[in-house]
This record gives sequence, structure tokens and C-alpha cells, in this order.
Amino acid sequence: PPRRRETGRPPMPTILIDQLDGSVLAHDCRDGDTLRGAWLHAGGGRAPACHRASCGRCRFLLVEGEIATTSRLPRTDAAPAWRLGCRSYPLGDCRVRFEASAPGA
Repeated sequence: PPRRRETGRPPMPTILIDQLDGSVLAHDCRDGDTLRGAWLHAGGGRAPACHRASCGRCRFLLVEGEIATTSRLPRTDAAPAWRLGCRSYPLGDCRVRFEASAPGA
């Protein structure tokens, strides 16, 4: 059975974020958090300026787990495996690597 919090609801997904320096950030998502939001709440970088899936600064690779996404980067801009964090939502625990996963990136 799924773990339960005091509220009786299933726990929110935990996102592990692989950093370029080899460290790993962890964040327990809140309802409705995007992967970009999890990255920022975990201290992984500065907020990209656009917030509309137009700049591509929040692109990431899914290392493991499942996500729902409403947008992909065009094949001409990046490899097909890149997704946009501002338009992707965790469906459970997952591990990701943001392209700009360095402090202050």
C-alpha cells in the first residue's frame, strides 16, 4: 500500500536532481509542482525568465521515473530526450538532470 501522510493522502513525489558537480538535490513536491518548480525549490538554479516554454532554459533529461509533459523541445533545438521542466509534472518519485544544474545557472 502507498505511504500515507497524516492527511490520509498519498505522499507527494520526491524528485532527485543530479547536479553537474556530482551532488544530488532532493525535493518533496507539492500538489501541482512542475519539475522546474521542484528544481528551484531545491536550490538548483535561478528562475528562467520566460515561464512559458519559450526559452528552453529549464530543459532536463529524465533519468528514471515517470512524468507527464505538455511540451517537448523541437528536434532541431535538442536531442529528443530533452523535456521542459516548466511543462512537466512528476507522476511519482523520479530522478532528473537539468542542463543548467549548476548553482547560479
